Order: sequence, then C-alpha cells, then structure tokens
Amino acid sequence: MNCDTIEFVRASSNKDVNNDETKINPFRILVVDDDRSVLKLYRNVLSRVNTTPYGSDDNPKPKGNPYCPTPLNITPQSFDVVTCQQAGEAVDAVKNALECGRPFSIAFIDVRMPPGPDGIWAAEQIRALDANVEIVIVTGHTDIHPRDISCRVLPVHKLLYIQKPFQPREIFQFASALSMKWHTEGELKKVHNELEARVEKKTRDLKKANGKLDGIMNAVTDYMSMIDKAYTIVWENPVGKKLFGENVVGKRCYTVYFGREKPCRHCMVRNTFSDGKIHEQEKEVMGRNGNKMIFWCTCNVAERYKNGYPKRVVTIHRDITKLKQIEKDLQKANHKLVLKNEKKANFLSQTLKKMGDKEKDLIQHKSDLEKLNKEMIETNRWECQAKIDHL
Repeated sequence: MNCDTIEFVRASSNKDVNNDETKINPFRILVVDDDRSVLKLYRNVLSRVNTTPYGSDDNPKPKGNPYCPTPLNITPQSFDVVTCQQAGEAVDAVKNALECGRPFSIAFIDVRMPPGPDGIWAAEQIRALDANVEIVIVTGHTDIHPRDISCRVLPVHKLLYIQKPFQPREIFQFASALSMKWHTEGELKKVHNELEARVEKKTRDLKKANGKLDGIMNAVTDYMSMIDKAYTIVWENPVGKKLFGENVVGKRCYTVYFGREKPCRHCMVRNTFSDGKIHEQEKEVMGRNGNKMIFWCTCNVAERYKNGYPKRVVTIHRDITKLKQIEKDLQKANHKLVLKNEKKANFLSQTLKKMGDKEKDLIQHKSDLEKLNKEMIETNRWECQAKIDHL
C-alpha cells in the first residue's frame, strides 16, 4: 500500500462521528472477501462506523435478523457496509436484507474464497435473488476473463470488474456512482409503475363515465327536441328547461343553442332533411347562463310526409362535458408523467455517461501506472547491473 493510500484510509478512519448529526438511512453495500485485511480496508474507505464481519469475535451476531441494521448516526459520505468472508454467507446476507426491506445497492465480490464456492457462484446466486443490485467483481487473478463472467452474471450493464490491487479512491467512487445509479433506476421504476397505475385509474374513470352516459340515454334523461324544416323547435323534453330555460319552443335551434342569427355551416339538421339519414356530430352549445357545454348530438327523422320526405327531425343531445374534461385532464396528467419520466431518464443517462468517463479515466490511470512500473523495474535492473559491474 503506497503512502497516498495510507493517508486516504487514515483520513477516512480518523474522522469523528458527530453525535448531533441527523440520523440518515445510507446506501447499503455488501463486501465479500476471504481476506480480513481487505475487508478492513473496505470498511475504512466506505464507512465511518466500525462494522466488523457478522459472527466474528469483535462483532457477534445480534438477536433476530443480523442483516437488518438499526439506524446509525453517520455522515452522508458514509455507507452502511456489511462484510462476509464466504460466498454462502453473502447469499444469506442478501436474502435477509431483502426480507427486512433494506436491499444492498452494490455487492463487491472477490473471486477466490476457499474452501467454499467462488465469487462467480455467489454473484449468480445474488443476481437470482435481487435483479437490481449492482455487482462488482474484484479479483487479483487474471485467469478469468471478464467476458466469461458477464455470460454467467447478467445483465451486463449491472456488472463491473476491478483488478486487484485497487485504489481506495476507486472503490469510493465506484460505490458513490453505482449507488446513485441504483437509486435512479429504482426511482424510474417507481415513476413507471405510478404512470401505469394512473393510466389504469383514468381508464376506469373513463369507462365509468361512459357507463353513466349510457344509463342517462336508457333512462331518457338526455336532452331531446323536435325541429321542423324551418329550424324551429316544436317540442323539447323537460331536460331542456334546465339547460336552456323556459319558452324555448317556437324559437330557432341555432339561436337557442349557439346564439346565432343564421343556420350553422355544418348543420346536421339540414343534412338529415336533405338525405333522410342519421347524422351525428360533437357540438359546443351555449346554456341558459351563457355557460358552454359539449354535447354529442344525434339527428334522425321523426316524421315524414306522404311522399316520404322528412317533415320533422328529432335531436338527442348527450352531455359529454365531464367526459371531455376527464380526457383533457388525462392527457395533461400523462404529459406531466412523460416529462417527469424523461427527466429521470436524462438524469440516468448523464449518470451513466459520468460513470463511463470515470471508467475511461481509471483505465488510463491503470495504463500509466503499469508504464511507470515497467520503467521503474527497468531502471532498477540497470542500477543493479551497474553495481554488479562496479564490483
């Protein structure tokens, strides 16, 4: 471990926890490694609280579920770290964490953990239990290709690979970025579920409204009127008095319904008189108090002359004002939810991009370190050779 690493771990472990700080519910991180010194390094880097492995002499298993921690008074830069030394113990930790509703956001898993199953097996079992957890394979061995691991531990976008020895800053950055990715994906899923629930509710409301309108029609409570060829209202049912007031009979329909002095350009009454067929259209009608109402209007022949030509037509006005308002509210709500979902998706995309940029930086950093190491080895070799030659 170099000096820079030592100072970073020391700074992380020596900061005192302020008892006055607000209790928070941090991201939970699972670390699986058979080396106690490596587990200690993880705890020093990620947690301000001494969370030694469950079941050890320093931290015996508490009563009840050992993987359901009590609230801890820690800083926002800390993580709730659970450490295990064997693959089977890690799988049990994930099971219990899910049972108590405190799932892990990330699992850092070593590959070689004798005498039990290896870390790849543990990753497969953990993925089967929790499809959302981010898995990071950490190993000092180079005999296992990351491509082979990704074939066993799907999906690929929730699996990363780190080669030992790692830098503490790298681990902390991975923990921070992946935890936020895990959190954002969870929020997006909640938004998606909420959107589906609201759409289903609005759909049920819409069907219910249609059912009400059908009931009104069956009970003959829709507004009905009879109109002659001169567009004069010759009869209306009692509903008309509530909608358009008294003394409507004898007045022109276009005056009563729309406040006009001439027939409408697209008049269904005129069309029915012309061809004797049923015509329907949506109309915005002006009520007795000047309020606007939306009706679905149907016009049909009510009485004919002996020669078969229409003498009077009957109109049925079904009030769909509330239905239109529901549709408008539904569209508005759906639009807001789509915008919110897009915002969350953009945030996730930005987070993933930052992770990608960080990964590139880490790869470049690793390449620079390897190059420096090679140069140092070559320098030492020449210095040793020079000393030998001098002797």
